[in-house]
Amino acid sequence: VNGFSGTVEHVGLRVLKIRDQGGDLHFILNREVKSLTNHSRGPRLAKVDLPLASGADLDKAISCLENECRRITGNLPEVIEAPQVLGVIDVTPQTSTVRIQVHTENGQQFKVERILRKELIKIVDQSGYLLTEST
Repeated sequence: VNGFSGTVEHVGLRVLKIRDQGGDLHFILNREVKSLTNHSRGPRLAKVDLPLASGADLDKAISCLENECRRITGNLPEVIEAPQVLGVIDVTPQTSTVRIQVHTENGQQFKVERILRKELIKIVDQSGYLLTEST
């Protein structure tokens, strides 16, 4: 709201109170609220971008990622729907970046991203597709 982000602590007749992650409490007059976004409702989207070495066989790498994503997320109760390996989203002379996305329960997207990233980096590294220093 108005450039502030955090948890709404109070909604009154005249003022809205938002506490940011640093602990600061922001008071915003209701008449000054032009727009707001509620991030606490509905499923969230976890996104993981993996840089693969430019010489990697992308078809094999994507197939490997699809299989591993299904295996990893099968053990995560926070995952609402099967992950999608969207494919290559960026190419540089050194890398081809592949994006994976998965719908999660609200507030669990960052946890799922961390788990996926950690596990997929291991798998991709073992397969030789990982760019050595960029993860």
